[in-house]
Amino acid sequence: MVFSIHKPTHLIALLILMFVFAVFYILPFFILTGLIPGSETQQRVTETYIVLNSAVTSILLVGASIVWLTFVDNMRLKEILSYLKLTGRNIDSAFIWGSAVFITIFFAQIVIALFLSLLGVHLENPVANEIAGALSIGSMVFIAVVQSTSEEIFFRGFLLEKIGGYSGYTLSIFATAFLFGLAHIGYGRIYPIIMPLIMGLLLGYVVVRTKNLFSSITAHITFNLVSFALYVISQSIQSVNL
Repeated sequence: MVFSIHKPTHLIALLILMFVFAVFYILPFFILTGLIPGSETQQRVTETYIVLNSAVTSILLVGASIVWLTFVDNMRLKEILSYLKLTGRNIDSAFIWGSAVFITIFFAQIVIALFLSLLGVHLENPVANEIAGALSIGSMVFIAVVQSTSEEIFFRGFLLEKIGGYSGYTLSIFATAFLFGLAHIGYGRIYPIIMPLIMGLLLGYVVVRTKNLFSSITAHITFNLVSFALYVISQSIQSVNL
């Protein structure tokens, strides 16, 4: 079905999608540039706030996708799952490809970090460290699984297919990777944008290659779980050395 501005349900779907883009791109940009003043308080971010933020983010990403596909494209649940490539078909191959992409992303991160450090780029991410430091193991697992899955549904399921339908998958992979990287602008550093951008290219490719979203979900969840695990191990080693 073609989008019609005269249909209230279509307008609602558009407004929800615009709200998601405003939250992920416009608001962080305004805060970073000082056009909108950020919080002046220096209170430590709490675990409850982080988990709730992750849950709300996940609901927004998945909700915006489902609302659009339901009310604008007039799809039913089975059609939505098929459109998003959430299918059990070739699931074994999807998991294998996802694992391979995770390994590629992991080593790519090491190479990129070494290269940027040689260029004098600061790789420290105090925002990410503060977030990880406030989380329990259970919360880390929750965020790694739930938010990673919702991001894949939105970027590699919904947007990749939408943009690909108009421009082809090559441009769609680059466009969604750029948007995925830019969604991390809130960290206020260049490295947390570059790495997700490259990660987005690989995740987009594997979804197009396998025609199964579980491939990118596998890679994304595994990457985040390993990242959290490495953080916990590093903190444990530091506490022992003190």
